[in-house]
Amino acid sequence: MVFGAGCTKPVNVLAVILGVIAGIILIGLLLLLIWKLLVTIHDRREFARFEKERANARWDMVRRAWFTVSPDSAVAETSCHG
Repeated sequence: MVFGAGCTKPVNVLAVILGVIAGIILIGLLLLLIWKLLVTIHDRREFARFEKERANARWDMVRRAWFTVSPDSAVAETSCHG
């Protein structure tokens, strides 16, 4: 036990140290929970925006430019008589 100048009651050092450690841990957990909440809110907004864009996309699955053959690129069959 430690006695301070002019104090008659002893200070419980172990209780002070454990209190400080518990306070630091609680503050850290609180900050982690706040961070997780903010990230979750941001992710939900981002996912909602993605779903909205995906629903509004107009895809023509039948006719896409890279699936059709243009007349310019068609290869004519030629026979070589040697």
